[in-house]
Amino acid sequence: MSKKFLAVLALAAASLFAFVGCSGEDYSFTALENNPSADAEVRSNGGIYVEKGDYSYFINGAQDGTGNNTFGTEHKGALVRCLTADLTKSDRKVEVVVPKILYAGDVNSSGFYIFGDTIYYTTPNSTKDASGNVQYTKLDFMSVNLDGTGTKLIATMEDNTKAFQFVQTADGGVYIFYESTAQVERNGEKTDVTALYEVNAETGETKLIASDVASYAFDRSGSGDSVAFTVTQYKTSSSTGTETAETKYNVLYSYTAGGDEPFEVASGVTEENEIEMRFMTVRYISGDKIYYTYTSKYLGEIGIAKATVGAVTTAADTLAQTDSEYSGFIPAAGEDAIYIHLNGYIRKITFSGGRISERKILLSNSSEITLERIVSDGNAEYLYYSLDGVLYRINTSDVNQEEAKVVNGTMASTWTTFDYTVTGEGENAAVAVIYFNDSESNTFVNYLFMDVYAKDAADEYDISSKRIGKLTTRDTETAVANGKDDSAGVDALPDENDD
Repeated sequence: MSKKFLAVLALAAASLFAFVGCSGEDYSFTALENNPSADAEVRSNGGIYVEKGDYSYFINGAQDGTGNNTFGTEHKGALVRCLTADLTKSDRKVEVVVPKILYAGDVNSSGFYIFGDTIYYTTPNSTKDASGNVQYTKLDFMSVNLDGTGTKLIATMEDNTKAFQFVQTADGGVYIFYESTAQVERNGEKTDVTALYEVNAETGETKLIASDVASYAFDRSGSGDSVAFTVTQYKTSSSTGTETAETKYNVLYSYTAGGDEPFEVASGVTEENEIEMRFMTVRYISGDKIYYTYTSKYLGEIGIAKATVGAVTTAADTLAQTDSEYSGFIPAAGEDAIYIHLNGYIRKITFSGGRISERKILLSNSSEITLERIVSDGNAEYLYYSLDGVLYRINTSDVNQEEAKVVNGTMASTWTTFDYTVTGEGENAAVAVIYFNDSESNTFVNYLFMDVYAKDAADEYDISSKRIGKLTTRDTETAVANGKDDSAGVDALPDENDD
């Protein structure tokens, strides 16, 4: 790392925005019984639904956190658990684990993680400012034991709309990456720039990873512990001494949680040849693989490349030159290929020898869709994508196919994405989609639902939809009045304004 980069880091560290503190709340909680062991398997980590051992943990319903969020007041948006085997039964037992609202303003960050015997989550800050206003636009990073005891405030972020991620390192340490701003001095003036920070979840110690960040990506697989980012470079005028941002090249870094400093993966310029300048943009990171796109103003090149965390990139890492700068893609597992929505088609593009070797059109769709995730049920692999809050899927191995709608409702939340798990085994395995349902045909909106798209007894595909979220007292009364018996045997949550 250059001395100039280190100097900027040192200056920017003075404007840290996260802090460790005490909320003043009473975190007393009666321990739940029959908890999963610390080494029990975790599945689907880092979303609105996580499986640990025999239990499913999930955010009960969608709330924005602007109301009462005092610990101990049970909300629709609380974290709850249920035995996975009982999840869709009418007499299921749903237990509250965290009696606070789980929420985050950034759509790609919302959710919670389970590492060992601890749950990590975020919740709107519930303290009041000097005028008596609740500071719910701040975001608290929290931890709690699997049995609901030992709640701890780790740190508070000033802006609940910024991206973040909980990660666990190989030695078991848990850290939080998050985006904020840092103040640097340039041309005699102080200015705010985008910055990345790290918080040690055990000690609350916070440090600056990098400032002047131009692009970055957190690993959303739930298993990675690194972040990739590019840093803007500056050039100084020889005549005026004025610093201006370099638009011809930048530098790509990776950083692994708990590390000393970022690792320079690729520089957009070499001392040997300043004509081959590249301006890079990080698009995706999964495990130790970084995907980025680049443009070269002098050579007129546009391309896509793959790099490795903690390793210097080489010419062999360039996947291909392209006719446009790719974005919004999802890498294919186990091969040099991506899935992308481009020019009205969902395509699979495969790379070999530094060029595009194959283009497959999987589906024609000119709408402004969002590619969500690739999920396998053990029999087939599917690419899921959304449009206006509705989820669809296609088989990744078929070409020119028809899309399949896989949910009955519409995602109620603007601050989270769909989640997934696999139900059944062998040929009967199917992907279940978990989401906050806001369908007009559904009496109880914003609760968590599980929809399974699978073949029925007539061997035709159909959607089975089931609410798994726990109703509030008022909604339970409505359910009984309307003859809805799917809440039978499920203890209700008090409404926010219930005494």
